[in-house]
Amino acid sequence: MKNVKVLSLIIALSLMIFSETKAQVLIPNSSFENWSEGKPTYWDATNLTIGEIQIVTVTQDTVSPQNGNSYVSLETVSNYIPFNGDVIVPGIITLGTVVYDLQNLTGNIEGGIPFVGRPVKLKGYFKSLPAQGDSCFLAMLITKWNYTYRDTIGTGHLFISNSVSNWTYFDFILQYSSEDIPDSMNIILSSSDVSNQSYVENSHLWVDNLSLDYGPASIIDYNFNKNISVFVEPGSDQLVVNFNFNSDKKVLLSLSNINGQIIYKSQKTIKQAKESVNINSLAKGIYIVNVITDSNQRFSQKIEIK
Repeated sequence: MKNVKVLSLIIALSLMIFSETKAQVLIPNSSFENWSEGKPTYWDATNLTIGEIQIVTVTQDTVSPQNGNSYVSLETVSNYIPFNGDVIVPGIITLGTVVYDLQNLTGNIEGGIPFVGRPVKLKGYFKSLPAQGDSCFLAMLITKWNYTYRDTIGTGHLFISNSVSNWTYFDFILQYSSEDIPDSMNIILSSSDVSNQSYVENSHLWVDNLSLDYGPASIIDYNFNKNISVFVEPGSDQLVVNFNFNSDKKVLLSLSNINGQIIYKSQKTIKQAKESVNINSLAKGIYIVNVITDSNQRFSQKIEIK
């Protein structure tokens, strides 16, 4: 039996510097309709060119898409690399960047895109054909730069170890370890189990029509304020206003509809605390969270009840 090496890939979080002026709250090219240079636009992939050798793990497929005109096809392949012999490379796309060290047969999946949302789930459609002993892998990471390091504040993932020949809906819940508003996120889709560096040749994954589920409400036009933040508690009907002051402040908190009618009002002295508002009984529409402090600090945030 010939010796086949594995290109080891590590999911890494690094400092990201963005040129965009407005953070994204949607998944770019989520149905994989647009392609450039053999990769879906906005996504990086594990397609490799080494001299005259091309290793193609990611391709555009147009046969019976779940939505639109095309979707992404991921395949774990074995190919010969000079001075390294036969090497197994998983099919991966990422909203970050794949960085290789071919001399040591390692690589990092780094970075991501600007993002300020706190979705409840990542969802979409897939078909799969993992090789025996392998699993397809889907993951999402939500992070925030805390001036000294990049903190992972939300994660979710899914392993697919069975064969699925028809388009099948999937979703997985995002678990949050912090109430902070993030500044970036990454999605990683792989034909093999990159979490355990377990790659088996001829593993396949097809994905189409990704989207984010924000639960009962979503935040509109995020208002960045280091002292006040608004989010929807994942998996609940609670709108949370988080206060983080250096000292006690008298705070007037209100929630009103788009016509100015006050739905909820609370006045208290707060330093570091959070206020929860049940939004389960509210009608669909746009609402405004307003905060006024005794030092005349003002904060407003629009939310949409779905």
